[in-house]
Formats: sequence, structure tokens, C-alpha cells
Amino acid sequence: MKKSKKYSVAVALLILLAVVVFFAARGDAERQKGGPKAGAEQETASRSSDDIAYAEQLWEKIEDYTNWPVPEGFEGWQDGISPHGKYLRYYINDIAKEDFNKDGAVIVKENYMEESPDALAAVTIMQKRKGYDPENNDWFYVKYSPDGKVMTDDQGRKIAGAVGKGMDEGCVPCHTTAGGGDYLFMND
Repeated sequence: MKKSKKYSVAVALLILLAVVVFFAARGDAERQKGGPKAGAEQETASRSSDDIAYAEQLWEKIEDYTNWPVPEGFEGWQDGISPHGKYLRYYINDIAKEDFNKDGAVIVKENYMEESPDALAAVTIMQKRKGYDPENNDWFYVKYSPDGKVMTDDQGRKIAGAVGKGMDEGCVPCHTTAGGGDYLFMND
């Protein structure tokens, strides 16, 4: 009987080990094919309820952005690239006009599917928030629908905060490729 119990315990341990190895291998396979990544937890945490609440309040503060200055060299319709839209229009607040890298600077990008004021698809914002995310130049990102609602990504997560931090795609990884280390393509 003792041998039988030892045999049962050994079999149970082998089965448990096989299950652990299976799920570990499955996680590696998902990461290799673009599924959940090691940084996914960090990125999800970067879209906290505080970030979403901040984004909702930010919309109220920038509602009149169409009366803001247009950055020099970005007057009128600009060619866009994915994920923003085929055409873009830019606005900046007075702080950004003085210095894009100053705390409180806001850059607004209207995202259009065609060159028509009726084709506004989204409004994307970058705001410099001193101390918000030092390892990514303290930029806060948010994507709004034309009526000011924070939009969601394909996984249903709100697009607000350090979007894409620790991932291969999203605002942070894209803007890290901007020349000059300022996360701004406008200066390149």
C-alpha cells in the first residue's frame, strides 16, 4: 500500500508539472505571435482609472482648442499616417507655443478620414505632465471621439495615459522613435 501511495503522489506531481509546463509554453507562444506580452501588465496598469478620469477632465479644459494657435508650418490640412487618419489638423495651447517641452504644453491633432470638416474621426492629445512618466518624457496621451468621449482600443481598453508603455504598439512606443528624443514628430 505504501508503494501505491508513493506511486500516486509521484503521478500527481508529474501531472502537475506537465500542466505548469504546458501553460508556460502556451504563454511563450502567445507572446511570440503578438498575444499578451510581459509588458502587458505594466501597460494595462498605465491606463488606470485615474488616467481615464484625468482625460475626461482634460477634454473640458481644451474644449475651445479650435481657437488655439496652429503650430508654425502646420497650417491647414496635413497628410496623416495610421493610426491617426489620412488627414490631420493641429492646434497647440499657449504653453506649447512657447515651448513644447514645458509642463502643461498641449498638442491637439484632429484626425480625419478625408479632407473635409465633416469627416472628423478622432481627436488625439499629447500633454506634457511633469513627473507623470519620466522614463517616457512625461507625455500623457489620449484619444477622443469627436464628441469628447475617451475612445477604446481593440481590446476595449480606454486610450488614455501612457498608452502602449512596455508594448510593441501604441502611443509611447511609436513616439519613442521620433528624432531628437523629445517624442515629437513635429520637430523632425
